[in-house]
Amino acid sequence: NYLGQHNFIEVETPILSATASGALAKPFITHHNALDTDFYLRIAPETYLKRLIIGGYDRIYEMAKCFRNEGLDPSHLQEFTMLEYYVAYWNWQDNLKFTEQLISSLVKSVFDDYKIKSFNNEIDWQPPYKAVTMREQILNDTKIDIDMQSTVTSLKLEIAKQGIVIEDIDTLGYGNLVDALFKKVSRVKL
Repeated sequence: NYLGQHNFIEVETPILSATASGALAKPFITHHNALDTDFYLRIAPETYLKRLIIGGYDRIYEMAKCFRNEGLDPSHLQEFTMLEYYVAYWNWQDNLKFTEQLISSLVKSVFDDYKIKSFNNEIDWQPPYKAVTMREQILNDTKIDIDMQSTVTSLKLEIAKQGIVIEDIDTLGYGNLVDALFKKVSRVKL
């Protein structure tokens, strides 16, 4: 309802695709018997939604069923539903403000309050939310300044000095290494 009130159009995009695309996750592969061709179950609706934006639809969203053939833990399920939306001509600040309003509106409509209890903690969902950069959060949690460690080698050395273990660290480029570090030490605290 919130998205509709803000002139978004709900769309439906394909779940089967001839190429794996979207997020950086391993896809499930299935076989189309009539075409005798393998297809991929989508890992995210991103690429089709972006095509719609390029095609002239200014505000779109999808409640998308997605599939990711990767590890199984409390933060990774193989089949899940996600909301993804796109708006033409917005920058990250516009998106941040809108997302805060979307989430706070949802919390207020479900709980009739902005404050909710979760695992004995009270969370206040009334905007504005505290915003920090990935660099600031990693620095706060590890004392590693990613701006000072501008190569994969120097960043790996700093991670090792801190005794932080990152799975498959030797296969990661700089950006994916920063992301893995953030997920390991910071995301769990947010």
